[in-house]
Amino acid sequence: MDIGTWLDGLKHSIQGPEFWMSFAFFAVILIAFRPLKKKLALWGQSRAAEVQAKLDEPANLRKEAEALLAKYENHTKNKDAEYAEIMAQTKDDIDFLQKDFDERLKERLIRKEKETETRLQMIRDNGIKDMESQMLKQVVARTYEMLTHHHKTKKDVSQDIDRALDNVYETLKQNMHLVRK
Repeated sequence: MDIGTWLDGLKHSIQGPEFWMSFAFFAVILIAFRPLKKKLALWGQSRAAEVQAKLDEPANLRKEAEALLAKYENHTKNKDAEYAEIMAQTKDDIDFLQKDFDERLKERLIRKEKETETRLQMIRDNGIKDMESQMLKQVVARTYEMLTHHHKTKKDVSQDIDRALDNVYETLKQNMHLVRK
């Protein structure tokens, strides 16, 4: 084919409305291609990122599973050490509680002993006062009795004094546990 014929065919084609319709179509496509190209590129990138994320998901899950397995293995390796540590801590806590209990018990026993001694002292004091009171009453009663009986002889008075002293002695003997400290 010769170039002249080809140029005639091209002239004839350019003059027809079909050429200009085709030209306008391609021109619109070329003008719209640049923004469309950007949107298509962004869509392609996002789609590629989604696909890559789906492809990476098993690898990430595998890494997480391996990390959990390592953590579990580490935990099971250290369980004997943790058990020993917990037992040592528990023993220390028990020792502390036992010492605390012993100290509190000792304090309570000392306090109870002091309270008991105080009560016993009060009982002794009250017993001695009661005994002194009884003895004084008996001495006063015997003395009054001896003074009011004028018709007795010296021998009878002496016997009454001996009996009064015997009564006082017997009373002291019976209440000796109150006098002891």
